[in-house]
Amino acid sequence: MAEVTEWHVVRIQAGAGETEGVYRVTGAGRDGNAASGWSLILKILQSSSPQDEVWRWNYQQREWHFYRSGLLKGQHGLVAPRCLGVMHRKDGRTWLWLEDVADDDGTWPLARYGLSAYHLGRFSGRFSSGGALPDYPWLSRRWLRGWLEEAAPAIARLRLLRNDPAVQGVYDDADSILQLWDEREKRLSVLEHCPQTLCHLDAHRRNMFSRRSAGEEGTVLIDWAFVGVAAVGEDLASLVSATIAMGEVALGDMKRLEATVLDGYLEGLRDAGCSTDPELVHMAYSMAASLRFPVGAVRLVLPMLLDPGQHRDVEQLHHGTPVEALFDRWGAMNRHLIRLGDVLAD
Repeated sequence: MAEVTEWHVVRIQAGAGETEGVYRVTGAGRDGNAASGWSLILKILQSSSPQDEVWRWNYQQREWHFYRSGLLKGQHGLVAPRCLGVMHRKDGRTWLWLEDVADDDGTWPLARYGLSAYHLGRFSGRFSSGGALPDYPWLSRRWLRGWLEEAAPAIARLRLLRNDPAVQGVYDDADSILQLWDEREKRLSVLEHCPQTLCHLDAHRRNMFSRRSAGEEGTVLIDWAFVGVAAVGEDLASLVSATIAMGEVALGDMKRLEATVLDGYLEGLRDAGCSTDPELVHMAYSMAASLRFPVGAVRLVLPMLLDPGQHRDVEQLHHGTPVEALFDRWGAMNRHLIRLGDVLAD
């Protein structure tokens, strides 16, 4: 039996929403005369109560249900980290022990995002090509609607502060954000009447890793806390907006990124036997993208704008990028995404 000779714990993500924190646990061990190092990820899920609505966007225990479901079994190109152990604590929290995934690549070219979108399309197409959607009660339903509900207090604050110079750094077109909020029911209804499938709902560069196996390049996708039923193409909203917002792709390449991932996703759908109209996929992406970051993220961004004490932490989270540059990027991205939704809503 191997003996653990040392170990260390480093928090790599603070608790938010459905988690109480993510930690990297590293160490060394010895098996006889052989020494080796090891590394694991510990993700701590918050406890839930019997009254929790398990389909809600941020149901705390969803991810451990996903790992035991086998939903990715037989999936081509898209995998999740291996779940190496689950501990249900007496306090109701769940500890997930996961494979520590390393990326085979550094900076991705745009074509690599297209490949990940292809893998997402294959995954979604598998459940939208005539087969029945899985009926697990813990899968999220109407995820974007729930995400937007959380923004209501921040939207009310933005309405009061829209002319504040600090707010103008990102929301120089706050009136358009507020109009999107006021029209959200119409746009959500469009999304919810599009063809539905199974989506990850938080796919972006920091949740995706390259892995080569048997001569093929696959995508390891982490953080399955939001997985659920959504419109075909809705996964692309996070893939584009979160990747741009975090600076993984330059703002000037945003339109090229959109075109690349849409093409890749549609090819994946076709290869999975899904015949969904490409125009509906474009519509789902555009509607979801116009709401997810410009409106839904107000509750995350507005406190950063109003509290300079947060700026250093924000810069560290974004590879040292000065907050002024971040705010400029987010404002420009908002304007682009708002126009996307407006074209289709007219």
